[in-house]
Amino acid sequence: MRQRTLTLGIALLGLAACAAPEPTTAVAATGEIRLSPEQDVNAIIADAPAGARFVLADGLYRGFAARVKDDQAFVAEGQGAVLDGSVVLTDWERDGRFWVHDLPPAQPNPTAEGDPGSFALQREDLFADDRLLRPVGSTGELDGNTWHRSGDRAYVAFDPSARLMELGLLPHAFHGPGANVLIQGVTVRQYAPPGQFAAIEGVEGRGWRIVDVTAEHNHSRGLSLNHDMRVEGGHFNDNGQLGIGGPGDDVVIEGAEIARNNYASHGRLWEAGGIKIVQSKGVVFRGNHVHHNDGTGVWFDWDNHEILIEDNLVELNQLMGIQYEASRDGLIRGNRVLRNDQSGYDEGWWGAEVLIQNSRNVEVIDNVIAVENNTGLMIIQQDRGGGDFGEHLAQGNLIEGNLFVHLTPGRQHGLFADHKPDEASGNVFARNRYIVPAAEAGRPLWQLPGGPRALPDVQALGWEREGEVVPVADPAAHLPAR
Repeated sequence: MRQRTLTLGIALLGLAACAAPEPTTAVAATGEIRLSPEQDVNAIIADAPAGARFVLADGLYRGFAARVKDDQAFVAEGQGAVLDGSVVLTDWERDGRFWVHDLPPAQPNPTAEGDPGSFALQREDLFADDRLLRPVGSTGELDGNTWHRSGDRAYVAFDPSARLMELGLLPHAFHGPGANVLIQGVTVRQYAPPGQFAAIEGVEGRGWRIVDVTAEHNHSRGLSLNHDMRVEGGHFNDNGQLGIGGPGDDVVIEGAEIARNNYASHGRLWEAGGIKIVQSKGVVFRGNHVHHNDGTGVWFDWDNHEILIEDNLVELNQLMGIQYEASRDGLIRGNRVLRNDQSGYDEGWWGAEVLIQNSRNVEVIDNVIAVENNTGLMIIQQDRGGGDFGEHLAQGNLIEGNLFVHLTPGRQHGLFADHKPDEASGNVFARNRYIVPAAEAGRPLWQLPGGPRALPDVQALGWEREGEVVPVADPAAHLPAR
């Protein structure tokens, strides 16, 4: 067959694939700049000054890419402003059993981590009628739900002529060093950021407000944080690595849904799942729903401090529900952490509902924790070296006033230390209540250095002197209503 040449030069620059009219800017009496999909919106935004307020009419803004300036605002006029980082692939050609299309050169993805051949290691995703196709390693593996890239060609095993075929290509919808930027009410989808970067890439900025935004089907993160950011509501779902990630001091994330992330199969124990925050101070994570992520639900890792994790529903994630790692001074209060570790991961304690790992001065209080797989709450001390606050040891953590509901037999809690066990000190379980299957009466529920312990044993060590183990016929019936 003849060799086709793909003409994506305009699209690669983030512009619409069809010819756009000359830039026009409708400035309302209020000083707003009104945008609509038929305009060259990228040029309008690039020409606008700091402080400009853009109002986006409903419609599909394919190739939207804004480098933001101080005090700019991007506000959806209605419910249907969709910013899309993909290009449309038309005119597929038949090649034997397959249909093929030329592609731009593969984009590097040096910051991703996955197994050889992993979906994580490429950046471009292919969608058919808004449905993500899974990449496979050879044409022999193709079916109606997959695609294969060989060099600069895409292969599918179905006729795409009547389908909308889109290739995620642009790295970011929003990025840049602007401060005090508002992004409100838009949907951001099908961008191709590299690993540990986001379609809404806030790392260079400060003080952004992200209000009722949906970020979905982006290859790595949906949103990367910056200092003083406020995330109010919204949906950060179905992204390739994380819903939200990055460092950011004095961040507030409230009322968001973070679900079904890590479709690209990044390493779960590396950085994948719902949200992962690193090296941050003063973060408030409150009232969010974190569920069905392929990895840990809520993960604070490395030198975080003064963190509040409060009133969240964290459920049905593949690994830990909440993980507080190599950090200090955290308060985990009033959350519902339910039936995580859905992968059944059982090596060590890496499937705990709540894992306090090499961290100190963390209070876990007044939570409802339903344990179906692995363990409930574990404190771990291993050799993790040091950071900004000295060696990362598990010291001075308080686990108090929680309701633990054991949905299946054999669940445990406790302390594990294979590094300097004598220095894993000051950790206390107090006034917790454990609802367990009737057959579990008297069984050791705590795993401590030296072996498993029952309630009288841990009470003799100073733990749970006011705690209670309640054997019942049906523990699930004792879960409080939401």
